[in-house]
Amino acid sequence: MIVVVAGRRIDPPNAAATRFPIRSRGVVARRIKNTLRDLHVTTLVSSAACGSDLLAINAARALNARRRIVLPYQEDWFLEDSVTDRPGRWEDLYEQVISEARGDGDLVILGERRGSDDAYRAANEAILAEAQRLAREESPDNPGAALAGLIIWEGASRGPGDVTDHMRQRLEAAGATIATVLTTPAATSAAI
Repeated sequence: MIVVVAGRRIDPPNAAATRFPIRSRGVVARRIKNTLRDLHVTTLVSSAACGSDLLAINAARALNARRRIVLPYQEDWFLEDSVTDRPGRWEDLYEQVISEARGDGDLVILGERRGSDDAYRAANEAILAEAQRLAREESPDNPGAALAGLIIWEGASRGPGDVTDHMRQRLEAAGATIATVLTTPAATSAAI
């Protein structure tokens, strides 16, 4: 199964709204790995931001699944903008998975303008296109059956600019099976 991942980054310190607190990291990581196992992931396609993306990539590594990573712009900028700007010491994991993806020919870097919402939406579109292409390769007679989405979030859209919800909507429109892992404290404590 080709699995597209979209989800929340770890909350910044003093976040106005709780979407993915750092204290939920371990529980969410276990739930991601279990969900990917249940989906029978063969290839994971995602970006590589701190939180949902990196936890899913790491889980896919543990499950020996291929990891195809799409970044909206050059990797050092993305590291600053989407990885090291939040708590949790994500830099080493980011550098490992980027190096592995590059070595495997599975790193796609788009030439989008740094830091814009349009850049992240363009990355979503490229992630979905890559996943659909891989699903056609994996299951030429029924590519839709080989495509799933994993949305890792608190369960609600932040509004029209929500890039995670954008991907959820795009996956629904593509007919993908969608699984959800919740990131908020109430949801993660219920799973313990």
